[in-house]
Amino acid sequence: MAIKYLSHLETLNIDLQGNQLLNAVVHPDITANRPTAPNAGQLFFNTSTSELEVYDGTNWVSAAGDITAVLAGDGITGGGNSGSVTLAVDYTNSATNVVSAAPTGTPSASSTVLFAATGGVSKVAFNNIDISLFNNDANYSTTVGTVTSVGASGSGGVTISGSPVTTSGVLNIGLSNVPNSSLANSSITVTAGKGLKTGGTVSLGGTVQVDVDYAGAANVILDTGNKVGTAVETDWNILVSDGTMAAEYYAVGDLPFAPAGTVTGVTSVAIAGTDGIDVDSGSPITGAGTITLGLSNVPNSSLANDDVTFGSTTVALGGTSTSIAGLTALDFAAGNRTIGASIGANSLTLASSSSTVVIPGNLTVSGTTTTIDSNTVNIGDNIITLNADETGTPSQNAGIEIERGTEANKSLLWDETNNVWTVGSESFTANTFNGALNGNASTASKWQSSRTVTFATGDVTGSFSIDGSANVNNVNLTVTGVSANSIALGTDTTGNYVATASGSNGITVSGSGSETAAITISGVNASTTAKGVVELANSTETITGTDTTRAVTPKGASDLVANRIDKHRFTDTIPAGNPVHTVPHTFGTTFGVSGVVPIMVSYFDVATGDQLMIDTVQISKDEFEARLAAPHGADILISVIYAG
Repeated sequence: MAIKYLSHLETLNIDLQGNQLLNAVVHPDITANRPTAPNAGQLFFNTSTSELEVYDGTNWVSAAGDITAVLAGDGITGGGNSGSVTLAVDYTNSATNVVSAAPTGTPSASSTVLFAATGGVSKVAFNNIDISLFNNDANYSTTVGTVTSVGASGSGGVTISGSPVTTSGVLNIGLSNVPNSSLANSSITVTAGKGLKTGGTVSLGGTVQVDVDYAGAANVILDTGNKVGTAVETDWNILVSDGTMAAEYYAVGDLPFAPAGTVTGVTSVAIAGTDGIDVDSGSPITGAGTITLGLSNVPNSSLANDDVTFGSTTVALGGTSTSIAGLTALDFAAGNRTIGASIGANSLTLASSSSTVVIPGNLTVSGTTTTIDSNTVNIGDNIITLNADETGTPSQNAGIEIERGTEANKSLLWDETNNVWTVGSESFTANTFNGALNGNASTASKWQSSRTVTFATGDVTGSFSIDGSANVNNVNLTVTGVSANSIALGTDTTGNYVATASGSNGITVSGSGSETAAITISGVNASTTAKGVVELANSTETITGTDTTRAVTPKGASDLVANRIDKHRFTDTIPAGNPVHTVPHTFGTTFGVSGVVPIMVSYFDVATGDQLMIDTVQISKDEFEARLAAPHGADILISVIYAG
């Protein structure tokens, strides 16, 4: 194949002169087979990585670039690894927003702060911030100047030390004598339990009296339980009071029994607390006094209600639960709400695989949709509307496409351009078709009904039948009433009638003009100046090329061309894997010599038939070398033509 755009026969550079290079394939191979001696700018398609590579003079560099992904760092959101990538400052995430992600430090007067301003974000130094821009709830002076002293005062139990700070220092803030009014819970309720009475609610720091119940059905003695019928041991204690003194307990064996039956008084009463009841003060009472009780760390076991139930999930007080089951409804107040905002890049599952998720209103999907394939689709609607969002002039084809795996997909489409239903170039089979047909029925073998062709009037009569299944031959027709000399003779007539015959352009005719005449036709030999009869030259005469009277046939011309090609053309083969191959020839000419017709060399891949571009270097007038950029994996056919 001649290459039109070779700029120089020595270098074989190709100048396409602004034309397109179509259907070209860059040298493809695996990494191990890269060209071993590439030139800077040489291209190579690496099939191991599926990337186009360029040799920069030192290394093979991927044309795809070295950026594989854009990742969002601290204080940034977004990023990606394909297509257009967007990065944005993170203002919302509590853990990674632009403020939390910044390193910690101590600001100075020259430190800067970011402010949202018209047209973007601006940074401002601390000492350039106008205090009037802030809500001045504390009525600070808006005068710009230097702070010389910072003081603080405390109230409601807050204590301050180290105030004021005039240069540098630390303000120590503490709590002391916090009044009840500063507490969220400033009182305690003491309820009289078994054997006790009175009690009540008392502010912290106050007192409440709880009395032992000596009277009634729940008094301190009867409330301990009925021991009637149980023998009293001498080491048991007994509570004794004469009604005018505090009750005291004695061991039964220590009771002094006077002859009159009197008993000495109890000398001490003590109270111990359990289950969250603390004895703050006053115990024991040896004469008269008040015992102060408190509550702290009351265990759940001492509470009437020690848990909370949500649906069917029960959570003990002080406990935690990461899931709630048994809910029959979950409602939100009016407004935009979010579910599962903290689960990150994970799945949120609604219901089970056998459940139906019903969304009464509209469904908006902001992210990427995931399609779940189903082998069975049941649709209650009797009409399926495609391209339902089209409101203007239609311009898009619509229809049904069938996924066929490794085979090409097939479609039934409405062709919007031509206003027809189409299945493309595919076949469409139907048992019955009603409607108009355009074109030919390629598989029809005969007409559904045969037809009879009848000649009933005129000079020709007769008929024949045809059903399209075969040609109609040997039709018998009757010709009547033919006038004399009314039929022109043709190829199928008999007789010796000859009218006038004449010849020209190398043909002579004699003897024409009568019905029984014998006509003689003679040929005149042709020459370079006259038309006439010519003899055809055979292949040998054509190849010899000295005959001036005979004409050349296409076969002779073909043999002549083949003969000339055989004398000016030969082929050779570069074995697979050989990077340099020497080709000898007997043409005795060199490339590019003025006045000498050059040799044309073409190279072809024996395995694929593709034409190859290979450097060709003339070694001498009788041989040249084919130099490959890298060893080739298949034999290469060399076609050499000497156009002399």
